[in-house]
Amino acid sequence: MEASRDKILKLYKFCRELEKKFDQISDEDLVLIKSTLMNLADLEELHTDKLAALSTHVKKGMTLKHFQNLIVPLERWLNRTVRDDEFLVRTNDLKSERTFFPLILVLDHIRSAFNVGAFFRLADSLGIEKIILSGYTPTPHSLSVQKTSLGAEESVPWEWVEDLKSWLERHQESHRIIAWETAESALSCHEHFEQTPTIFLFGNERFGIEKDRLKLSHEVRVIEMSGIKNSLNVGQSAAIAAYEWRRQWLKSH
Repeated sequence: MEASRDKILKLYKFCRELEKKFDQISDEDLVLIKSTLMNLADLEELHTDKLAALSTHVKKGMTLKHFQNLIVPLERWLNRTVRDDEFLVRTNDLKSERTFFPLILVLDHIRSAFNVGAFFRLADSLGIEKIILSGYTPTPHSLSVQKTSLGAEESVPWEWVEDLKSWLERHQESHRIIAWETAESALSCHEHFEQTPTIFLFGNERFGIEKDRLKLSHEVRVIEMSGIKNSLNVGQSAAIAAYEWRRQWLKSH
């Protein structure tokens, strides 16, 4: 039975290869496919009678669409997907050292512990240098943060700052401070970022960033929306913003 399954698997892979170069398919290829399918009629224990019946559709002059309709039943019988054949899905976390980029995320008065956890996972995955927490933003000591961060709080450096205004003032010369807020004068997230150590500032999910923090920022940026709502979840916004910044950084370096 296992040998028969291997035969069907080989046939399936053979057909997939021919699909990529269908214009070069030969009469010998079609004869091989047809005979292999016909031989499946004897494998009653594997319920391959429907596959064997496909042999009647294999003939000279068949179109690519007809050929693809031949592959689908084979794929379904094998319970395979494209991902199984063409991708190796990694399920284990990496054990190597993280690569850091000079980007700091500041979370000021973020209400949701689950959003904070999402920030830590984001920071870990993109190699963000550090996370600064301020106001009533939950810290990684919260179990709710840990549930969402899934251990990322252990790999991402973080710090809780009591006086964020003073902290931002101390970093104004060494970093480019960018506030993410839905202001009318805000720059697009796709505009060029200065290639310098940068701070992204995110405020409360409902009320946004406080005015004294905005005044300390070098620029304000926004993610353009196409829907009725004018904003995204703060964690989603951070993911788009940080990924775009990192993309530009990697391209320039």
